[in-house]
Amino acid sequence: MVTKAHLGDGSFGEYVTVPTAVGLAKLPGSIEFAEAAALGLAGAAAVAAFDAAELTTGQTVLIDGATGGVGTQVVQLAVRTGAHVIGTADADSETHVRDLGAAQVIHHTGDVPAAVLAAHPGGVDVVVHLAGDPTALLPVVRPGGKFISTLIGSPDQLPSDTVTVLPVFANPTADTLHRLAGNQDTGDTKVTVQQTYPLEHAAQALTDFAAGTIGKVVIVIT
Repeated sequence: MVTKAHLGDGSFGEYVTVPTAVGLAKLPGSIEFAEAAALGLAGAAAVAAFDAAELTTGQTVLIDGATGGVGTQVVQLAVRTGAHVIGTADADSETHVRDLGAAQVIHHTGDVPAAVLAAHPGGVDVVVHLAGDPTALLPVVRPGGKFISTLIGSPDQLPSDTVTVLPVFANPTADTLHRLAGNQDTGDTKVTVQQTYPLEHAAQALTDFAAGTIGKVVIVIT
């Protein structure tokens, strides 16, 4: 698996040069190249969010953006802890999120905060925010809970006197990538690849991805 240390410049090509210090890990024989391509960056962000959550059995976690590449990984990791997992999805992807192990699915096309608080009046222990407006979701966290986001850069962007706000970022160290590969290899998690595209259809892949996907799309070079 190859993953860059930071988002920024990039392109699609048959060959790539990378530093050996970060973003590089051996691919187990059981994992296909397309799976690895979909797993690296999204998986690193998912692990960062999951570790920050420090979930325990019986806690309740809302994963907002459960159908994306990061969200599908966080759902599976959270389920393994014995937490009560709530995922957001639309009607077409609800079954997929439930298949990943979510105990409850809330349609993101409706009033998500109202639906969460109707089911959990005291609030949830943790929100993992991967999509949408963070300010709308902050009130669903119980006092003393955590709000974890991949979309804010600083806790100052979401001030709170009662909730711990933690921005997280993908950090594709070798240890993290090995951990992701190990989870995939043992079947503890699986990566969702909605569709693959040949290199000459890269523009269409980006268009389809921007329109919304379940999991990831992957460009393959044959």
